[in-house]
Amino acid sequence: VTNPPRYGLLHARVIPEYGGDTIWVNLELAYQQLSPVMRQMLEGLVVHHDVDEIFHRSVERTLGPEKAALVRRELGAGADHPLVIRHPLTGEKLLYVAGYWMKHVRDMTEDESRTLLDFLMRHVTQPGLQVRWRWRANDVAIWDERATLHRALGDHYPQHRLMRRCTVDDPAHPPAV
Repeated sequence: VTNPPRYGLLHARVIPEYGGDTIWVNLELAYQQLSPVMRQMLEGLVVHHDVDEIFHRSVERTLGPEKAALVRRELGAGADHPLVIRHPLTGEKLLYVAGYWMKHVRDMTEDESRTLLDFLMRHVTQPGLQVRWRWRANDVAIWDERATLHRALGDHYPQHRLMRRCTVDDPAHPPAV
């Protein structure tokens, strides 16, 4: 997606007895905790983001073939995003990482790119940068998609977890370099 969403929302519908928490990472703090040398190196780097066929098949199973075709068309061939952005409202610099969506750093070798992206993902998954939410039925969470990274923990199987998700686009405020 060329212009990422502004906000994300989750509504907890069915919650397992244990597990299924969600973790959010503070990407502003993640950037601030890097050394000045690393921050300088990351400035100006661009990462290609894309999804794979497994993602598209999952969307088709969940939403059906017609809606999956719309998602496939919308996502197209991925998008390039700066690795460091300024938040459009606060002006603070953020480490703009997106987990498995990040495929490679432009203008780097495959080994260099993978090494850097792996390092950054290890960095942002430190517990000190995270908040962990234990869901209760009907909880609602709203977060800034530009300033956080989130993921659901898959530690609740074989129990069922059902969430309703909504994202709010903001075409007027694309990420600023």
